[in-house]
Amino acid sequence: MRAGKRPLRFPDAIRELLLTRYRNQRRNWLSEGEETGERWPIAFGLDGPTEEDARRQPDRFGDWIAAWRAWQGAGEVRVG
Repeated sequence: MRAGKRPLRFPDAIRELLLTRYRNQRRNWLSEGEETGERWPIAFGLDGPTEEDARRQPDRFGDWIAAWRAWQGAGEVRVG
C-alpha cells in the first residue's frame, strides 16, 4: 500500500464498490428516488499512482493502465 493512500483501484475493485453501494442503497433509491442526495451518475476516483509510485513500481503501474484500457464494462473512464 502506498504511504497515506489507498492501493491502486483496478476494475474489479470498482465493480465491488458499486455492488456494495447497490446492495446498501437500493431500497433508499427505490423509495426516495432523487431525494437520496446521491449524485448521478455515480463516480469513483481511481486513485492513480503518483509519479514516484510509477517510478518505484513500473510493472504494477503498467498493469493498472492495461486493466483500464481493456475494461469494457458499462459507464466510462474519464481522465482529468
